[in-house]
Amino acid sequence: MNRFVILSASALALGACDPVQETAPTPEPPAPAPEPQPEPAPAAAAEPAEPEPAAETAPADDVDLCALDISVSWAPDGVEALSQRGTTRCAQQGEILITRTIYDAGGQELYRADYVTDHIMTLSFDSGFVTEPAELPAAIEDWLSEGPGRSRTSELPPYQDTAEFPFMSGADGPNQHEAWRSGDYPMQCYVQGMESMNCVALVEGEIVELGYQLFPG
Repeated sequence: MNRFVILSASALALGACDPVQETAPTPEPPAPAPEPQPEPAPAAAAEPAEPEPAAETAPADDVDLCALDISVSWAPDGVEALSQRGTTRCAQQGEILITRTIYDAGGQELYRADYVTDHIMTLSFDSGFVTEPAELPAAIEDWLSEGPGRSRTSELPPYQDTAEFPFMSGADGPNQHEAWRSGDYPMQCYVQGMESMNCVALVEGEIVELGYQLFPG
């Protein structure tokens, strides 16, 4: 009896010394590989922005024909350049009036003459030289500018001009006319009507009206 107890106790002691066998955990299955994501489509090229419309230019008909102020230079040989100015204003009757003024190099007024644009062939809308308002400023500039033709008083014809379209001298007589011719002064002629030009000269620092040159109307 005592032997059985001793053996049983020994068996229990040996059982207590044996390590407990733990069950290994079941490995988890590997996570599935991520599905490939589709590459983003290339961004569409931005369309160029349409340019903003340019600011509209004021129509030519907006030219104020009653307030034009145009100047050009007159530079005869041997003298300081003079200035020729054309200014417009409007009459109550609707006519466009223009003043032609000549100044010396120092700005002193030497000559002034007033006209109606419709009475001057190259400025008149009726003559066909000017067909619309926008053309008048350029026509005035041409009218003020020294054009082709006589540029010295020595080129004047004799006092009694017998040409078909003669020069009508404004001299007091043949002696004054011949003095102008012999003086060889700077001169110019500009259209002052429908069939004539007014000719002026710079004589000893003053502007002198020489007369009219007729032309076919």
